[in-house]
Amino acid sequence: MSELISILIVDDHAVVREGVVKIVSTLDNVKYYEEAENGQMALDKLEQKPFDIVILDIEMKVMDGIETASRIRKEYKNTKIIMFSMYNERKQVTELIELGIDAYILKSADRNELIKAINHITIGGKYFTPEVYDVWANYNNSEMHLQDKLLPVFSLREKEIIGLLCQGLSAHQVADKVSRSYNTIATHRAHIMKKMGVNSFQGLMNYAVKHKLFIP
Repeated sequence: MSELISILIVDDHAVVREGVVKIVSTLDNVKYYEEAENGQMALDKLEQKPFDIVILDIEMKVMDGIETASRIRKEYKNTKIIMFSMYNERKQVTELIELGIDAYILKSADRNELIKAINHITIGGKYFTPEVYDVWANYNNSEMHLQDKLLPVFSLREKEIIGLLCQGLSAHQVADKVSRSYNTIATHRAHIMKKMGVNSFQGLMNYAVKHKLFIP
């Protein structure tokens, strides 16, 4: 069973919040959700109770989404942020990526894209709508610090396992998928993480996305 999550929906338009609520309320892994009309109200709610994910509009009165995202990232480091906007201006998207947001989708996207973004960041990944994905990819490429070291080479089997793990499958599920034993997959996973120089699933996911071993 998936880990249960809590979601805070922040937008100054009631009709937008209602639309997101209709989607969020259908998800089996959501334990509770609440709404806020602006950034300040969102911070007040976060102070009262924890939220795993904040779905955040950019243009709002009282406190806009960029300032709110910055405050959340500083004060609630474990809270994931999905920016939900009408705009895909490169400068604005880059600023938000630098703040450390976890996903960016447009309000014109269909319900499945919002669900996909929630699922990706829940397992430690990132999700950027196709209209802004190149901004995120270029930013990541510019931030690479290879320090004259060759990147490790992964076998086709390892790449397949990396892809399945990044899709959210457990080691047992991967074993069933590729018709191998759990112990074999666990060994592969350990070798993969050693090659990457990471010690957690989130580290594996971040490495895979950064080096294009997995495309969200």
